Amino acid sequence: MDLEEVKKFISKARWRYAKTMPKWPHEYTVRDWNDEAEFEDFIRYILECGEFRKEYYWERIYLDVDDWYYWKMNTPIKETNIINRAKRRNRRPC
Repeated sequence: MDLEEVKKFISKARWRYAKTMPKWPHEYTVRDWNDEAEFEDFIRYILECGEFRKEYYWERIYLDVDDWYYWKMNTPIKETNIINRAKRRNRRPC
């Protein structure tokens, strides 16, 4: 997957606001809402092109794309069911 394919995935994915975490506003998409191969390819792209950093209390790999940053939970790719995103705050572009 390249950046253009990532942007296509992002634009067609269904994103839902995470209303249970209002202190950390973000959205998420679920594996079952997407093409499974594309979902896993996007996770791989996050891991390969993202950077390890701290956001709020969490340290993990984050990927900046346009106005958003993306991350997955700390589970193996095949066990990851959610990809999250939040608005960027002056981050570098990918």
